[in-house]
Order: sequence, then structure tokens, then C-alpha cells
Amino acid sequence: MEKHNKEFEALVIFFILGIITSKDEGSVSALSLWGKEVDFMQKNCGYWLVKPDHSIPALDEFTVCVNIKRQISNSHWTAFVYLHPDNKQIELGLKGHGSDLKTLMFGKVWITPSVVSLHYWHSVCMAWSTSMTEPKVYVNGSRVALRPENKGKSLFPYCCLAPGGTLTLGVAHYFVEGKMVFESGTELKGSLSVFRVWGRARSAQDISAMACTDGDVLHWEARIWDKGQGCQPVPDNMLQCDNFFKVNLTVTIESPDNNPEIIIKDWLYKTLLSEKIFVLNFKLFTPLTHGRKRRMDKHTPSKVVEKRFLLLITSHSCVFHAKVKTSSNIEETQQQIHAFLDKPYTSGAISLDAQPEDILISHIEPGSCTEYNHQTRMGLFHWSQTEVEHITSHSCQGNPENRAIRKCSLGANSNKARWNKPDLGQCQVVVKSLKDLEDIAVTNENAVDILIMIEDMVHDKKFLDEYELSTVLDKLVEVINVSVITPHVGEAIIKITSDILESNSNLQPFTNCILNITEAIGDKMSGFTGESVNIVAPAIAISVVNIDPGNFHNLTFGVSSANKYSNLEIYINQEPFNGTVAFISLPSVIQESFPILNDTIPRIQFQFYGVPSLFPTKDGQEMKRLNTYVVSASVTNATGPVKNLKEYVAVTLHHLKAKRHDQDVQCVYWDFNKNDGYGGWNPNGCWTYNVSNDYTTCLCDHLTHFGVLLDVSRTPIDAKNEKILTLITYMGCGVSSCFLGITVLTYTLLEKLRRDYPSKILLNLSIALLGLNLTFLINSWISSFGIYGLCIAVATALHYFLLTSFTWMGLGAVNMYFALVKVFNVYVPSYILKFCLLGWGIPLIICGFVLAIKRDAYGMTMGDSQMTLDDSDMFCWVQDDVVFYVSVVSYIALILLCNGSIFLVVLIQIRNMQVNQPAGTRSDLLKDLRAVASLTFLLGLTWAVAFFAWGPVKVFLLYLFSILNSLQGFFIFVFHCLMKENVRKQWRVHLCCGVFKLQEYSEWSQTATVSPKPKPNPPNKFPLIASVRSIKSNSTQSSSVSSECSQWQVSITRPDLGCAYENSLVIPRARAGLSVPSVTGSGHEFLSTQ
Repeated sequence: MEKHNKEFEALVIFFILGIITSKDEGSVSALSLWGKEVDFMQKNCGYWLVKPDHSIPALDEFTVCVNIKRQISNSHWTAFVYLHPDNKQIELGLKGHGSDLKTLMFGKVWITPSVVSLHYWHSVCMAWSTSMTEPKVYVNGSRVALRPENKGKSLFPYCCLAPGGTLTLGVAHYFVEGKMVFESGTELKGSLSVFRVWGRARSAQDISAMACTDGDVLHWEARIWDKGQGCQPVPDNMLQCDNFFKVNLTVTIESPDNNPEIIIKDWLYKTLLSEKIFVLNFKLFTPLTHGRKRRMDKHTPSKVVEKRFLLLITSHSCVFHAKVKTSSNIEETQQQIHAFLDKPYTSGAISLDAQPEDILISHIEPGSCTEYNHQTRMGLFHWSQTEVEHITSHSCQGNPENRAIRKCSLGANSNKARWNKPDLGQCQVVVKSLKDLEDIAVTNENAVDILIMIEDMVHDKKFLDEYELSTVLDKLVEVINVSVITPHVGEAIIKITSDILESNSNLQPFTNCILNITEAIGDKMSGFTGESVNIVAPAIAISVVNIDPGNFHNLTFGVSSANKYSNLEIYINQEPFNGTVAFISLPSVIQESFPILNDTIPRIQFQFYGVPSLFPTKDGQEMKRLNTYVVSASVTNATGPVKNLKEYVAVTLHHLKAKRHDQDVQCVYWDFNKNDGYGGWNPNGCWTYNVSNDYTTCLCDHLTHFGVLLDVSRTPIDAKNEKILTLITYMGCGVSSCFLGITVLTYTLLEKLRRDYPSKILLNLSIALLGLNLTFLINSWISSFGIYGLCIAVATALHYFLLTSFTWMGLGAVNMYFALVKVFNVYVPSYILKFCLLGWGIPLIICGFVLAIKRDAYGMTMGDSQMTLDDSDMFCWVQDDVVFYVSVVSYIALILLCNGSIFLVVLIQIRNMQVNQPAGTRSDLLKDLRAVASLTFLLGLTWAVAFFAWGPVKVFLLYLFSILNSLQGFFIFVFHCLMKENVRKQWRVHLCCGVFKLQEYSEWSQTATVSPKPKPNPPNKFPLIASVRSIKSNSTQSSSVSSECSQWQVSITRPDLGCAYENSLVIPRARAGLSVPSVTGSGHEFLSTQ
């Protein structure tokens, strides 16, 4: 079934081709007279007359060729006469007197003796242009001398050949009373063929090559001649010319082999080449059409040995050109080719057959390859007109003893003659460097050749000096000015420009010139089909879009690239996607700038530049660099500058290097007038709309070249240190998470440790820090899933726990301030509950506000693999700079400022208290330092190191920052669990056994100071609670206030009474572990060191 379907499709295709080619064949057969002649020796055959609707136009230069053969000698004969339209003189003609040839032109006669002999064909051509004083006459390809019949007459200057005259072959004519009369006694007694006229004066070489080429003004075709009754053309067997045919056929093959192309070619060469029919441009339409298989028996003639073959029967269609050198007419040659192909063919086990209806033959006229001047690095070559499938040669300019050759071949698809690439291998290079281009003038004819030369010299050149760059760019400008910019020419210029951009040359002085060149290409582009044309090179791409003003609403342009400088793809009116490196969206208001001329189609062109080094940063921008590619848009022939738009142009550009949170970006455009006309970046009229690590979106009120500058004034961290810092952070957070978990469990399960306010604040802080560390550790793993919503959730959680951690640090500082500095007797109801509302509620409000206003402030960068420690792209966090600096940096800085201030005030207060103590009662320096360190970690003062990480000490301080803050949870455990006596004793009570277990009501519990719970007190009254404690010399334990105590107690030593009175003020409890001094008769100490 599949085979039948494919065979049916092939039949349909060839049926259509058959209709087309049969029409062509019929028209050619009806028109062409090639292979035919006019025999004026026939009865009643006296003349041929050109029809009025095919008369000769006005020509200021021309070439006329005709073949004549004299059969009978007569004194006067005429080959042709073209009479002036006023009927007063012969404008053009060819006559003879015996063997002498007479050339008539514009009323003047020249004689050439003894050149037209009897019984032989002679090719006679005459050429003339307005610059000549006499025509050039060629007989059988050679120029002959002319002798004027009458002296004193000159053709120079003469305007042109008059149009609208009458032309006759084989006889002269004149008019009597408006009626044409044929001259008697001067008829041509012989034959004439291939009368042709060209509208150009041909050279001798051209004329020799045009023996079988038809004219372009008058053709040798039956449709233009009035032949008269009884004067029909007859076959001409002497003129041997190449005829070309296009053959479409379908063949059926029976063969054990599965290589139809080789089989068909072998059949064609054996069948046609033996008949001097050459096969050209063979093409197999269907490489293989599977058919049915069958087993076939083959016997030897003796019928003794039997061979069995598995034959594959397939059908294939193909097309090729046939070249035939013959004097036969076209119809006969077609019939001959058809007969050769119709014969069954057998060769061994292979058989091939083509049905008559599957053989379609059409005559084609490929013409000849036209002459033109070819500029190459080997010099200038003038290739003359050459017949198809012929070869011509030209001497080399650098070494004339050698020759360059070039073939004129038949195009496989166009069916027309075309030049092959010349073989210049024997010629020396004349244009050796780019500087040699200065001596070559650029014309419309050689523009493409010069582009090829430049591309050949620039492509592999790694560096071009300033002079070479200037020369190349000047030549490109000349090409644009003198030639028609087709997509082919534009592609060549863009390719050269791309090579220049990719070189290591200093491009800064030529930025504006390069931009103007690419702009001019889009403005002058023509000759493309469809609404747009794209030209892409490794470092540059342009797109030209013709606009329908009535349907214009919005237009977008995007460029994507899988790799640097490769695989650039342009897409119009599509949304950006992963891999988009530049995207620009034009609003509908752009149409106000479209040209207003009715015959001008509005056009918008886009440009993309993939080499940032083309755009230098100057004029105070040395600390900024271009961190994106550059994209531009412009309106061709706009009514004026496209600026101050009511609707903004949106430009989204991909960062070449991911932006860090500590870096700023700036949307800019290229100002051609800055830096004394060399150009520079200007931020006016452009605003930053959205920024992430990888993309920046800008809004601009005009059209030009857009880019994004990155502030690189901050010293970056090298990859090695960044990897080490990341490793330290992850290890420290892991250790802190473990010990924070122990701290939370200790203060949660052991109720006696969290009876006072400081312990409860410490518990909340530990929970917040534990959440912060755990969220940080799982962030990269969660972001590796690539789920946008999940990433927003983890980024929000990380933001929330960071804010809660600092909020509780601040609340701890406030509590300490109340306890040690702002001592007053005020009872605060639900003190810890209000602290909890502040500590957990404020961050919740901030995060909720960010989610409600700008959810995209949280984000991530997608990746294909799981995150590694040094892959900072795979991290969910605050992506928006404004949100980051307002809700993170500012918040933390405010809390650290408050905590630092309270820390200094407390230290001063404690110092004053120590100074007022009697000698011998002060604590040692080690305990003081330990207490200060405890306060530093609890108040988060180590985070302030980040604000001083600048300049040469940046790396050192970042190491210090990472170590101290990632281990903050560990230090809290050490100072407030491991080094705190009451916590250790509670561990012994509840966790130990045997000799290590401590009873609930042991010496520790008995020595603890039990204080009553605070109660509301009347204003301005400070009740005194006396407590008598035994004073033990050199004992800090007996004189300290237990962490169980809810009041800050001041002990006053009274030696004469032998006891100490402690005044207790009812105030909010100090935070557990804070440096709360107890001044006794034996000195002072910090609760955190117990």
C-alpha cells in the first residue's frame, strides 16, 4: 500500500511537470528557427519581411550577424536591407558585387573585396557604436578592412539607428507612393540563416563565441518574420550548435543491488553518451522508494547451473540536462533522445525500463555567460562572453605567462548559463595587504568582488592596526554608497564587520563608524521577499522589518544564543525565554514617527552587537563596565528623531556576569556626540525598571543603542577565597544548628532555667537562629528543584528568620538597658508576650508586605544540575535591590546601631560600678572579657564586621565575618549552657546517673536566693527587701545573685554589723546570660559566667 501511494505521488508530480514542460516545448518549437535556413532558390521564395510589431528600436550601438551562402554568381546581390522610416535612405544593409562585400550604414557604403565566395557558408557580422567613425565588420570571425565607396563622408558623430524602419532579407526594397516595392535583379541567389541583432557593439572574441547565441533585439524565431507564400524555412545541416534539453523521467529497476543512483547513471551514460549526448547535472528526486521483492530464477544457457537472485523492484524519478551538438531541429533531437530512453535496458541481473509517458523532454535556452570585469586579489580579469559549457582563459596580471581559466556551466536549478568559480591557482597575488585596496576604485560592478577580497584578508587576521581599520571601513562605506544593498551584499558586509569585532583590534576610535555602517545596511536593504529579513553573524545580527502602518500595534525583537558568539537566533514578536540575551519591545506610539510619503513603506530595523569591547566606557565611567550585549532599534526615514515617547521602549538585557547584591547597574544609551564625537554612554532618558542577578529591564523614551553598565568599583572576591568562605559558612551553620538545637531543648525541657525574662528571650533568639541556619542549609537543595513557588517560599522563610533573629537581638538589648541603665519601678503587664509579638510579628509584617507588593522580589536562577558549594546562582533569596537594601540592610543596620549603643552604655555603667567598689572586691580580667564576648554574640555585634569589609582588608574581614556569624549558635551554647553553672547542675539533675547525678534539693538548691515574684507597686515607692547572707571571704558564689532571681540586687557591705543589706528594685528581669553585675562585699561578676 505504501509503495502504491508513493508511486501515485510521483505520477502526480511528473504529470504537473509534463504539463509545464510540454507548454515550454511547444512554444520553443513554434518560435525557434535554429537548425533551419531560408533557401531563396525555392520557387516563389523571394524575401522575408520583419513584422511591424517586431521592428528595430533606436540603438546607439548594435551588432548584426547573418550567415549567407551564394549558390549562383550574379553581379549584384542583397543579404538584407533596413530602410529608414522616412524611406529616403538605407539605414543599414549588407549587399555584394560578385565576391565583394558591401556594408551600408546611414547612407554610406564601404567595400571589402573578395570575401564572399560561392557555395560556402559565410558568417558576416557588423558592429557599431556612436564613438566609431566606421563600423567594424567580421567575416568568419575575423575583422576585415573597409574601403569607403565615396570619399568625404563620415559617420562621426552620429546619433543612433533610427527606429521603426522596414527590414527585408534576401532582397532590397523601396517605397513608391507609400507602397513597398522589391528591387529586381539584386536578389540573393542562395541561402540565409541565423539573422540576429544585439543592442551592443561586440568585440571580435564575443562574436566568435556567439556563433550559436541568439540576439537580444531580434531573434532567429519564426514569430517575427512574414515569410511570404512558398518561402518556408528548410533544415540547415551545416550549422552545428549545442542544444540543451531538460529530461524528467521515472524508471523501474529490477536489481539485487540497492543503489539506484549508480544504476541509473550507468544506464544513461551507456545509452546516451554513445550517441554523443552528454548528461549534465543528474539529480535523483527519490533516493530510494521501497518496492516489492521477489525471487527470480536465472539459468545459464546450458541449463546445467541454476542461480537464484533476490530482486528488488523499485521505482525512481530523476532529472538531468542533456547536451547535444547537432544540426537537426529541436523536434527531431527530442524524438531521438526519447527513443534512446524508451528502449528496455538489461545488464546482468539488472534490468531497467522507462515507460513512454514517464519520459518528459523540454528544450531549454540557457544563453551564455555575460562578460564582466572580475576584481580579485590576483588582479583584474575581463571575462568575455562565453557559451554555456565552454571554458575561457585570461592572462594573469602578476605573471602574464600563466593563465587563469573559467568555465561557463549550465545551472542545475536555473536552467541558465552561469559562471563557475575561476581557477586562479597559476596567478600571483597582486593585492597583498589591506593597504593595497586604496588603489582600487569601488563601482557597482565590482562591489561584491571587493567585499570578497576584504573578507579573505580580514577573516583570519587577529589584529588590524588603525590604518587598516580605516581603509576597510572606508571601502565598506563606498560599497554601501555605490551599490544596491541586497541581502547577499548585506550579509557580506555584516560578516566582515563581525570579523573585525572578533579581532583584537582597538575599535574605540571607530565605534560610531561601525554603527553607522550597520545602520545604513538596514536602511538601504532591498530585494528581499516577505515582511522581514534577518542577517546573522557570530558577533552581530540585524533584522529589517517592513511595517504595515494600518496593522501596527507592537513589535518585539529578541536574540537568543546557546553559547558565546555562536548559534545566534533572531525572533520577531515572540516572548523572551531561557537563553534570550537581548530583548526589545516597541510601543504603538512609534508609528507617529513613520515616514508620511505615500510610496514609502515604513521600516524598522533592529541591531544586536555581541562584542562589548566595541563600546568603551569613558568620561568618568572608568569604574563601570558594560555588562550586557547591546541592542538597538531605529525607524528608517523617520519624520524626525524618535525621542520623548509617551510610551516607553522596554529593553531586557542578560548580564554577561551575574550581578551581586553589592553591585549597582545603570541603564544607558550610546550617545554619538559624547567624547568629542567618538561616542559614549549616556543615562538620560533611560530608567532601571527591574533588576535580578541575571537580567536588567530598562525603560527608555527614545530609540538608539541600549546597554547596561555594571559598577565594578567594589573589589571582587576571587573564586578560590569565595569557595573557601562558602565552605566555612556551610560548616559553621551546620555546627551552630546542632548546638542551637541542644540549647533550645535544654531551656524548653528544663522549666527552672526559663523562669526569668532573660532566659525566655534567649530561648526565642535560639529558635530564630536555628530556623535561620536550617533554612540557609536547605536553600540550595530546594532551589535545585527549579520550582518557582517553592523557591519564593524558602526565600521568604530565610528572610523572615533573619529578621526575627535580629529583632530578638534588639529586644535582648532593650531588656538589658531597662535592667542596668534605665532603672525605674514600673510594672509592665504581659512583658514577654509583648516581646514575642514584636519579635515574631514585625518580621512577619515586613515579609508579608514584600509578598503583597512585589512577590518577584524573591527569586532564583534556574539550573540543570544540583547546586555545588560554589554555585551561588542556585540560591533563593531577595533579588530586588530596593527590597534588599530597605528590608534587610537598613533593618539590620538600625538594630546593630541600637545594640552597639546599648552595649557601650552598659560597659560604661559596669565600669563605673567597678570603680566604686572597695579594693580587693573586683572580679578578675578573664571573667570580664568572657562576659564581653558573651554580650557581643548575643547582641549580634559580630554582624557589623560586614559593614567594614572594604579595601585591602576586605578578604580578611569576610573570613572573620563568616567564622564568627556562622558559629554564633555554637558560641551561644558555650557561654549560656556549657559555661553556666546552673545549666550544668540541671543537666546533672535530669540527665546524669550514679555519682554524677545531683539531687533536686542539694546544696545548689539551698544556696540559691529565692526572691518573691514582682508585684505592682504604687508610684514613686521603692520597697526594700532585706536579705542577710553570710559573707565568705574570697567566695564569689556566696555573694552572687542566682539566675533564678528575678531582681537585680545590690549588696552593700557593712563590716561593723557583720551583715550585708541588699536593696532590690522591682524591674523587668535581665536577659539570661547578659552581663548583669552583682556588687557584693567580695566584688562583682556577670551572671553569664556562673
